[in-house]
Amino acid sequence: MKKKIKTELTKEQKQEKIIKVPLKQQQIKEESEEKTNNQEIQTPIDQNQKQVDTILKGIQEDLKILANPPINNESSQTKASYNAAKNRIYNYKFTDKKQFDLFKKSFPKTPLTEQQAKYIFDFWENNYAQFNPSMARMQSARNMWRAEIKKVLNIIPKPQVGAFNRASGGQTFIIDLRNKNDSGWVQAQK
Repeated sequence: MKKKIKTELTKEQKQEKIIKVPLKQQQIKEESEEKTNNQEIQTPIDQNQKQVDTILKGIQEDLKILANPPINNESSQTKASYNAAKNRIYNYKFTDKKQFDLFKKSFPKTPLTEQQAKYIFDFWENNYAQFNPSMARMQSARNMWRAEIKKVLNIIPKPQVGAFNRASGGQTFIIDLRNKNDSGWVQAQK
């Protein structure tokens, strides 16, 4: 019987300690529990945004690599990283149709070359084709999808410089290849 009394006393002591805990500490504990519960529950929008952010981050890293294609005499490691980046762009996939709008809203306005834009177009078309397989073979649908993402991209066109038309203005010079011994320049006739 003595043992039972001791356990009862310890229970009563515990209850007294609980009662003595200030209300502020209990409120702080409850708030922290609410915060952890709210963080654990994620809405589909948050998950979509997270996935779009990871896709964007990966695409931006790959576009940096794809900005400078390797030249013939570059190392095989450079060529391998270039090819790996090109393949990774085709592997990024959306899982929900809502992610298309999120992608367009959060795509950075950094300038892209025409070559980089082609990879983005392919990525975009492949993802649309995944959700609309019946329209994937129609060229008009692909052009429509391409036009949709083209509005978002900041594409820098290659400067078009003709033989007699310099984009920067000024005089145009022509190399005269008839006289191989003469290394002079001949000024263009106006």
